[in-house]
Amino acid sequence: MERLSRLKPYLMMLALIAGLTGLRLLLLPVMKFVGPLAVYFLATAIAALYGGFRLALFTCAICVMVSAYFFIPPLYSLKVDNLADQALIMIFIVDALVFGVTGEIFKRARERKNELMHSLEHAKRHMELNQHTVRALLESSSQGIFGIDVDGTIRIANAAAHRIFRYEPDELLGKPLDVLIDAPQRAAHAAVLGRLRQAEQAEFGISLPHFLRPAGG
Repeated sequence: MERLSRLKPYLMMLALIAGLTGLRLLLLPVMKFVGPLAVYFLATAIAALYGGFRLALFTCAICVMVSAYFFIPPLYSLKVDNLADQALIMIFIVDALVFGVTGEIFKRARERKNELMHSLEHAKRHMELNQHTVRALLESSSQGIFGIDVDGTIRIANAAAHRIFRYEPDELLGKPLDVLIDAPQRAAHAAVLGRLRQAEQAEFGISLPHFLRPAGG
């Protein structure tokens, strides 16, 4: 299955070349003054955008052989004697190489984008799993646990913290931690926050025994 998947772009280009060749043979009286390789520029461009440099090079080689065999005298031979036809083939090859390089750049950019999106999706799932795990650990603890930002605002408070301080679930979120700190301890708490601001730390936790006591405790 994997091998067939790798061959699929090449089989598609062979089918496209066969279709373009049949069209040119069908319209030969009308297109006799058109260059023998003119209809195949489309094939190399599609190959480059779809599969990059290798597919464009493969398509170019097949197009040159088919054109030489069917449309360049002497017919039904791969021999090319006319200098003008040789020049046309060289121009076609150069154009195909340019298409191929450009297509390879776009192909690698698409691959990098897909890899990045996959990595981001994996990181997102991993982060969500970690959040659920941390939340489960917090809620299973019998101790009051807080997470506050550098401004002293409560961002995380588990069920035990709400129960100890007699708050409804999630009621503490968004409140300043000072509402839970005894007045004599607020200066020390402010000093800790000041040091953390200077260190530019985004978030930290304070254990219950340091500053916090339930009202009346």
